[in-house]
Amino acid sequence: MGDTRASTPRPEVAPLDVGRLGTAPERTPPASGPGPSVPEPPPPVGPGRTRTSAAWGGLIAAALVLVLLLVFILQNLGSVRITYFTASGSFPLGAALLLAAVGGVLLAGLVASLRIVQIRRRMRRNVGGARRRRRSGGDA
Repeated sequence: MGDTRASTPRPEVAPLDVGRLGTAPERTPPASGPGPSVPEPPPPVGPGRTRTSAAWGGLIAAALVLVLLLVFILQNLGSVRITYFTASGSFPLGAALLLAAVGGVLLAGLVASLRIVQIRRRMRRNVGGARRRRRSGGDA
């Protein structure tokens, strides 16, 4: 039985180097000539930064900060007298400083959140105004 398929030109393939078993064969680029040229595939890229790797990085950083805070509190166990408006009492120095720092972070977060809300409202108002101007036929 003979081959009844039409003969199609075959791409040039470099001969295999059998002297180096266990290694990938080297390929030579085909000679430039008539026909479409095939671009080289991009080199393989590593997985890069993923959400999981970012989560692990954050978890490790948080654990390190917690260890440092624990050491700070354990080294500052001396009791100090604290008065706030009419309330007063004694509290360990490390815990008092930690509570003051947490309060400062929460206050800064509140101010930042209010600023974000303000900017979003302003952007929404500007986008709505631009839409109305476009519908009316131009910038007036």
